Formats: sequence, structure tokens, C-alpha cells
Amino acid sequence: MKGREILVVALLATPHGLAATAETTDDAETEPTVTTERVSVTASRIGVVDQRIITIEEDAIRAAATHHGTDLLREMPGLALSPSGGRGSLTQARVRGAEANHLLVSVDGFPVNDPGIGSAFDFGMLDLAGVSRMELLSGPQSTVWGSDATAGVINLDTLPVRSGRRVSLGYGDAATLDADIDLAHVGERVRARLAAGHVESDGENVSRLGGETDGFRNDTIHAVVATVAGRWQHKVLARHTGADVQFDPAPFPDYVPVDGDRETATDAVLVGWETRWQGPGRILPSLSVFHSESDVDHSADGAFTNATHGARQGAALASVLRLAPGHRASAALEVERERFRQVGEASAFGDPNQSRTFTAWSVAGEYQADLGAGAITASARHDTNGEFDEATTLRVGATTPAFGGRLFANVAEGIKNPTFIERFGYFPDTFVGNPNLTPERSRALEVGMEHRWRALSVNALAFHAVLDDEIDGFAFAPDVGGFTARNIDGESRRTGAELTADAEFGAMRLRANVAWVDATEEGEREIRRPRLLASVALDARLGGGLTSHLSILHNGAQLDRDFSTWPATTVRLGSFRLVRASLAWAVTPRWTTRLTVDNLTDADYATVYGYRSPGRTALLRVEFSG
Repeated sequence: MKGREILVVALLATPHGLAATAETTDDAETEPTVTTERVSVTASRIGVVDQRIITIEEDAIRAAATHHGTDLLREMPGLALSPSGGRGSLTQARVRGAEANHLLVSVDGFPVNDPGIGSAFDFGMLDLAGVSRMELLSGPQSTVWGSDATAGVINLDTLPVRSGRRVSLGYGDAATLDADIDLAHVGERVRARLAAGHVESDGENVSRLGGETDGFRNDTIHAVVATVAGRWQHKVLARHTGADVQFDPAPFPDYVPVDGDRETATDAVLVGWETRWQGPGRILPSLSVFHSESDVDHSADGAFTNATHGARQGAALASVLRLAPGHRASAALEVERERFRQVGEASAFGDPNQSRTFTAWSVAGEYQADLGAGAITASARHDTNGEFDEATTLRVGATTPAFGGRLFANVAEGIKNPTFIERFGYFPDTFVGNPNLTPERSRALEVGMEHRWRALSVNALAFHAVLDDEIDGFAFAPDVGGFTARNIDGESRRTGAELTADAEFGAMRLRANVAWVDATEEGEREIRRPRLLASVALDARLGGGLTSHLSILHNGAQLDRDFSTWPATTVRLGSFRLVRASLAWAVTPRWTTRLTVDNLTDADYATVYGYRSPGRTALLRVEFSG
């Protein structure tokens, strides 16, 4: 067995993690305890000094009173969501005008993007069971995370910060049943959480014609335990999501939804294990492993049609290095293996059956220096594989105190590897895959400032990103008389600015943001990228046991494609506003009733051409906590 193969076996048999390593600041001999201090795993293994991280904390998640993650994601700056219909339907997210599969999603630092759907993440599957904080880090993050983090990372933090029990049961429009349980323990040596959520509904009609409703069901269970044993800290988690979603077909010649019996059943699993040393000395190693997989079965009129299976396993050996005072570094060796399988009946369109595997190796390093009047960071990563071009990504950044806050700037690169579908095709006999594709490469500049004045915190930034070698997955190839994937010769550009504000005044807390982005491909405006996104969320304690949550979202006009013509015609989808309101009454210290109304003004809108979006819905919930 070759040396590299031996190391693959060793790493995949031991704990892995892409999570950051928390660092102790002294060499004291006292044993560490479980801490409830938040350590961001999103931006760096050694610290965050030159970027902005948007967070939604547990109190805000509970106040919003929603299982569905997209309801809160809309409150994050520069994040455009494109659901293909109602709740639970396939939902894409684009950050700062980037592609949908350029955003990495992780749970406690373990990635969950699905190779079966182009290494993207279906946000229609996202249930917030067990989630205590949501983090968004925009901009290329490939030096830490590799491929998929071309434009940003969303991390879901599930470790509890306080002990407690919570059970809730809700019922609402369209026969919607919404139930969850959350059991959390925070002790001196152990932090643990067991959470489960169940949502089912008759849903609404995805098609703009007819009256057939399209229902959905989502069951999520999550368990995580973090322990301290001497100088070693261990974390293990397991998450399972099962969902059934009904939808309508979009047949020839109009390619817009019409009433029909179509269904997708998804079964997704994530398991992860991390071990790290938190003792004295200059070297703080960590070792971890993860496995994620997703099986998606499609059916029509009650009969199976096709299925995909995507899986990822990864391992990393990393270490934080304490150098001279104020200087830190990290080094990591990682290996990741992806599998893709597609099954279905062969037809005149081709044979969809295929099975593929891909393995990549990476080495990465970071350096951070605290210079007193400011700090600088630098990081680099090299990815190698036997399938296509190797890639090296670089990042540098700096920050300095100024104007009662700080100024920050960074320049970063990101890569996105070609997907299995782009390389081998939906139907290998008819869609001609292109195994000669090269990775997409993004280069971005970000400059910004943060300022806090008493209870008000403001962040403003501007960015410019250029994407080279973008992959067109639906390019006509005259030499073969069919469609294929190709790297585009020109550049795709994204330029924009974001402003966020957070204020707390007495019994009220306000979160607001506005983002403007201009996304073009070879000079033409790209589809499903609204130029203007804005939101405001207000949580208030009203007295008498009453609390409220109100959020208002503005989604600017955007473009899409009408595929009933050849070539496809560009269409304009108008701007819209969504209002979400929740009112809770603490009947006793432990019992609370809550009424939540989504789309309060019953706005008629579309984020994908031809698909109807949900109208006004209400849900009444009873909660017990203790």
C-alpha cells in the first residue's frame, strides 16, 4: 500500500473536523472546563480579525418562532433565496450575487453540501431543530474550507449555552402541525443537546393554475455532546433529516408548473467527531472526521422514476501554533472523498445510471499577528486531485482601530470544483459530460468599517468580486449535436455594498440591513439576483408577559428565464415585501402561547418564474419550558 493510501485509511478511521480549534491563552496547569463562550468555527482556526460575521443568536431564533430556516436567512444581508414553490420545496440561496453552489453550509463546522445536487445545499430541507446560533460569513473562504466556499459560509451552531427543556406544539392553516422538543444540559465537564422537530402540512398549490395543493413533511433529530477529559476536549454529533415534498411538473412546451402528482423523498444524515488538545505548550493539535450523505428519491403518479445518492467523508489533522506573543499560526492536512450515484430507468433520452467517486487532498496554513495598533492575517491552501487541475488559493487581510471602532480589509480567492453532473451528465448517453472542465476561480476585495455607539452597532462594507472560468452547464455543442458543460471565456463580476445595524433600547432590540449588488456575466445582468435586498426585525417586550417579533423584508426586482421559447426569453419578476409577525403571551413562567402570521399582507410574488409562492398563513403554538 502506498504511503498516501495508508494515511487516507488512518485519517478516515480517526476523528476529523473542519471546525476551528479554540486556543487557551496561557500555560496554566489547571484543567480546562466546558465553556459556554462562543468560538466561531466559520472564518479561521485561530481567530477572526479582518472580516464581518453576521450572527442570529438563540434568543432571536426563539422569538421568530419558526422551524423553517429560510424565514431567518432572509434577515441576513445579501442573501437572495429562490424557493421553487411553497415551504419545503427546492430552495437555492445566492450570496452577493454568486452561484447557488458557491455557498458552503456546515453544522458545527462539518460541511453538509450534497454532491447529488451539484454540491449545493437545499435550504428547503433546513429545519432549525437544535440550532442555537446561525452565522453568515460572506466572501471567498476557500483557504479554510476549500471548494464550495467560493462565495461564503453559513454555519449552524448547535452546542447549548444554558441548560433547559422546551416542548412546543402548534397548529395552523393548511392543516399544518408543528411540534418540537429541545433538551439541553450545560455542566462543568459536559455540554449536551437532544432536539427533534416535526412539521407537516397540506401546503398550497405550487402551480398558478388549478387547485391541487402540494404538501410537505419534515422530521429532524439532532444530538450533540461536548466533553472534557483531562486536557482533551471531545465533540460528537449526529443529525438526521427525513422529508417528503410534493410538487407539480413543468412539462413541454411551456415549462411552467401544472397540477400533477410528483413527490421527492429525502433522507439526509450527518455524523461528526472532533478531538482536540487544550493543554500547555505551543502546539494545540486537533483531529476529527465526518460523514454526510443524502438519498433523494423521485416519483410520479405514485411510481418511482429516479434517485440520486451523494456522500462526503472527510478527515483533517490540524494544529494551532503559539509563536511569539501576539503571533499565532495553524497548519492542516485534509482529505475528502465524494461519491455520486444516480439510478433510474433507461429511456430514449439516455441511461441515467452511473456511479462516480472523487478524492481530494489539501494542505492549508494560516498566520495572524497582533501588532497592538492593528492586526494582519494571511492564509493559503493547496488542493490536489487526479481528476482536474490542482488549485492554490491565497488570502490576506488587515484591521486597525479607527473612529471609535475599526477598519478592515481583505483580498481573497475561492475555487469551485466541477460537479459530477457537469463532468458526466444527467444522462451520460445524451448529455455529453465534459471531464476536461477546470475549477471556477473567484477573486474578491472587501473593505469595511465597524462602529459602536452606546447601544447601537453599525457595520458598512463594499466588495468587488470577479469569477473566472465560470461553468455553463447547459451549453450546446454542435460537434456532438447535444448539450454539454463548458468553461466560459469571459468574466462574471459582482460589485456591491452592505450596511447592517443592531440596536438595543430598553425592552426593544432592532436588527436591520440593506444590501445592493450588481451581478453580471459577460456584461449581462444575471438571473435570480435582485439588486436590492433589505430587512428590518424588531423584538420587543411589551409588559404583562407579552413579547412580539416583527420582520419586514424587501426583495427587489430580478430577472429569470422563460424556457418556452428558443433561445430562452428573459423575464422580469417584480419586487415584493414580506411581513412576518409573532405575538407571545407567557401565561405562567413555564407556559407560553404564541401566534405567528407569515406573509401578513398576503403578497403575491415569485422568486422563480412560473411558480406560486405561499400566501398568508397563521399558526398558533403552545410552549412549555423549564
